[in-house]
Amino acid sequence: LFIRRRQPDWSRWLAWLLIGLAAFDIMALVHGRTGQIVFLSLAFLFALVSLRGRSRLFALGGLVIAVALAAVIGQSALHRGIVAADNNLRLYRHGDVDTSVGLRLAMHANAWGMIKANPVIGYGTGGYTPAYAKYTKEHGTGTSITTNPHSDYLFYWVENGLAGFCAVLALYFAMAWTAWRLAGLRGLWLGGLTLAWAVPSLANSVLLDHTSGFAFFTLLPALVAGPLPFTAEQAVTATP
Repeated sequence: LFIRRRQPDWSRWLAWLLIGLAAFDIMALVHGRTGQIVFLSLAFLFALVSLRGRSRLFALGGLVIAVALAAVIGQSALHRGIVAADNNLRLYRHGDVDTSVGLRLAMHANAWGMIKANPVIGYGTGGYTPAYAKYTKEHGTGTSITTNPHSDYLFYWVENGLAGFCAVLALYFAMAWTAWRLAGLRGLWLGGLTLAWAVPSLANSVLLDHTSGFAFFTLLPALVAGPLPFTAEQAVTATP
């Protein structure tokens, strides 16, 4: 309703206040780089698609300023996340992979090595863990046994070959294309869902995770099933 501007001015200001509080919470208080990246992606999508004229400029400008401030303020969660990532990268370059970023980079590097060895057909569904253990033992590049490389794109490529990787790309592309064609509020929601999963899939296993995967495959059919609410008039029109 806020996006469609069907409410009085006071409620729009209330909505902006709630958005501001959510932004402050995620960028300044909550520790989680993935959540921060997703939030920023969704915020830019909202500003670009839903706002017009000066409102869009003000929203984008305010967002850029807020991110810049959060990035340099020493006590903000965003600043701490940037510093931690930089330290992780520095340690990784010196051979220490036992950090959040370092473990991901090591697992991604191993996954790429496995893909190069078998890029077309993969290692089969359920074959990632034994294949990973064998690869890291042979190359001396593993620090622990893992069931996925913390990347949906790499995981499905390793297990199901090039077809698996293309299937993940096709899923997100189809969602983005459908969101663009739907437009309006439903299109915006579907676009947000696409960003909220396609971006984290680069360095997380959000499709494999039970909680995030359940949310994804519950929200997706709800957004593409048809206009809501489904009224009696629409039912009569849809009847052949």
